[in-house]
Amino acid sequence: MLKPIESRRHLRASAGRCLLWFSLSLLPAGFPATTMAQSSLSELGAQNLDRLLGLANIIYLGTVTGTNASSVPGVPASEATVLTRIDSALTTPAALAPLDGRTVTLISEDGKPPALNQRFIFFTQTSLVGKEIALREIGRLSIEAADDLRRQIQGSDLRLEDERLSKRLSAVDAVAIGRITAIDTTVPPPQVPVTEHDPQWQRATLEISTVLSGDLRDRPVTLLFPGTLDVAWVDAPRPSAQQEAVWLLTFNRDVDGYTALDPLDVQPVEQADRIRRLIGDQR
Repeated sequence: MLKPIESRRHLRASAGRCLLWFSLSLLPAGFPATTMAQSSLSELGAQNLDRLLGLANIIYLGTVTGTNASSVPGVPASEATVLTRIDSALTTPAALAPLDGRTVTLISEDGKPPALNQRFIFFTQTSLVGKEIALREIGRLSIEAADDLRRQIQGSDLRLEDERLSKRLSAVDAVAIGRITAIDTTVPPPQVPVTEHDPQWQRATLEISTVLSGDLRDRPVTLLFPGTLDVAWVDAPRPSAQQEAVWLLTFNRDVDGYTALDPLDVQPVEQADRIRRLIGDQR
């Protein structure tokens, strides 16, 4: 069992068993520390694996190609940084896909990154995104667990997606099926204070065909979305011309328009019946 004062732990398992490492400093309050030092997915348990999968937005099989190195200007090279090649991405934000074959800078939370040419499954969160990408490591799993992890991700994805989508549906102002009929990238940004992570708002026109929940009296809908890939907005969906989807909309008074900024806010039209079911379950 981990002592309360410990913020992170390595566990090296015996031959033939999985190696799993977690940075406890990045885990939410209430996440049981005793589950962080398991030597296999079966010992970790499905519930705790689901919660870990919810923390990492990029999970990949990778190879260390450089040590004490960084490809990102904003991340100085140190003993805690390595270059890793993404051999196979298991989960990736849509705005960054595809990632297979790319080299990224990995920041090790405990200052003890893997050695040159070592291969692991890395659980990470985006740290900096530009021409190059920096990721902050929150977990590491031995490569032998790859097939098992893929199966676990597929199974947990179904459970997690329903839970996450249901929670998101209850948080938005309206849900509707519609098509993007125009995108204007030249519209000046609304008169709001500019911040370090300015979204550089762009504007789309959304024609609504069916309202699934909420009140959308004013049509068409003005949909604002970020035009930047700044780390604060990297996961936000970017609508495209003539895109038809189920849109989960939140009215933003600061910009006087609707936004769909969560990755779950844009769903394929084929998911409409599933979304109707989840909305019905909440009534």
